[in-house]
Amino acid sequence: MKANPLIVKMFFVVLAVISMGLMYVSFLRDPYSKRIEWTTISLHLIRDNIQTFKDVNQRYPTSLKELSTQVKIDENGLFHKRENKEYISSKNGCDDEYSVLNNKGGWYYNKQTGEIKININKPLKKCFKDYYYLPSRNRVPSEW
Repeated sequence: MKANPLIVKMFFVVLAVISMGLMYVSFLRDPYSKRIEWTTISLHLIRDNIQTFKDVNQRYPTSLKELSTQVKIDENGLFHKRENKEYISSKNGCDDEYSVLNNKGGWYYNKQTGEIKININKPLKKCFKDYYYLPSRNRVPSEW
């Protein structure tokens, strides 16, 4: 029995459409990876700015607000002039500051040590409602 050529062509068209859709979802439309990348960049820039603040003032900033003020008035180009927000929590774009790790999003900042962390102490897969399936799904942002 010979296969109908129209059915074979339709099968390959459907297969191609499904494949392209999966590629689009997997590679081009992963909003979580961008959110992780932006937050990681923000974390590194804040850490650099805290160290620069300490080098200039011989102490750590008392808050991220004080650090932000110093960054705004910097005329020597010592500080990174980018808004530093956290994009992983449900408060996407959050710059709240906390003195305890309470999983509310934003930043944990210890003014005695200058330590800054992402204020999320659960794995990424829990932040993104278990839809996040990439290799970093078990990483905990507060440990970065």
